[in-house]
Amino acid sequence: MDASSLYAELDRRAAQISPQVIAWRHHVHQHPELSNREVNTARLIADHLKSLGLDDVRTGIAGHGVVGVLRGGQPGERVVALRGDIDALPVKEQSGLPFASTVVDKDYPGGPFPVAHACGHDCHVAMLMGTASILTALRERLAGTVLFVFQPAEEGPPIAEKGGAREMLAQGALSDPAPSMVFGMHVAPLPKGVIGYCRGNEFAASCLVKIVVNGKQTHGSIPWEGVDPMPAAAAIIGGIGQVYRQLPAHNPVTVTIGHLEDVGRFNIIGEHVTLWGTIRCSVQADMGTRSATCASSSKAAPRPTAARRRWNTCRTCRRSSTATSGWTPACQYSNAWPAPAASWSCRRSSVTTTSRNSSTASAGSTSSSACRT
Repeated sequence: MDASSLYAELDRRAAQISPQVIAWRHHVHQHPELSNREVNTARLIADHLKSLGLDDVRTGIAGHGVVGVLRGGQPGERVVALRGDIDALPVKEQSGLPFASTVVDKDYPGGPFPVAHACGHDCHVAMLMGTASILTALRERLAGTVLFVFQPAEEGPPIAEKGGAREMLAQGALSDPAPSMVFGMHVAPLPKGVIGYCRGNEFAASCLVKIVVNGKQTHGSIPWEGVDPMPAAAAIIGGIGQVYRQLPAHNPVTVTIGHLEDVGRFNIIGEHVTLWGTIRCSVQADMGTRSATCASSSKAAPRPTAARRRWNTCRTCRRSSTATSGWTPACQYSNAWPAPAASWSCRRSSVTTTSRNSSTASAGSTSSSACRT
């Protein structure tokens, strides 16, 4: 069979299996699993590959990775690897589709999380399963070997766990046989039937960013008694948005802070704030430079400081005095406000005092009537 007739046969079989590929995609989309938890997805893949009668199907690689090996019937030494990712994201689906996900992972670290295939990995699983079916049916016409590589944890495993492409390589996913070329594809918002490609790198390298801003915990009503890490965290987030201006524009780069953690509640200034994000660049060698620039920008953020300013306010009428060195409220609540002595008057009170803790007239007072309004 010549090349043109082989391509025609591939097209015919692709059209024939298309409804099954769509059905697989709907099933995987409706039953998503987070990184390093792709148990049922991996089982679906492995069962299908085994049913095709491949030369080898390896499972449990880097957690739930699956590799199928198809040796062609024609002589050939080259090995082609076709790769797809299988994990989902901790986001809530709002598509309203009949096959939309309603999955919630209650046990995932940091969860519970709603789970959805919001990055297209359900498509990648279905496409690669369909490709395995087509090529297996034509194995006697193929020269060389094909690897079907299904990678877990592409979105990144939990912080305390190993996983993803690095761990698959460490566990020998591409060691025997070693591919002479690898192809990966990602769905994108292009017109139907269009495949986009470019010269050079198409997909970015990425790394995890963790920034911790330390402060001193206090109640939100007395911020001067603590050190608020939130303004510094906000400055870092704003500053990172300008990192690209410090870098050459020839190679694309993105720096994103996607998650912020604070331990506390709405009326508490927390002890620390943790920022989680990602750096992505199209040139691997640039990753260290981008990371260093990001770190430098973070260090340039304003340092949290304890601003100890005491507002001279009557607890009852909420009116402020003009004193700047401290206060001694001359009203019934004055015992709750230890402060340096100062002479001041509440505008709605007839009391003037220089006493540190006086709720009525004392030495130097001109009246014994406390503010009641």
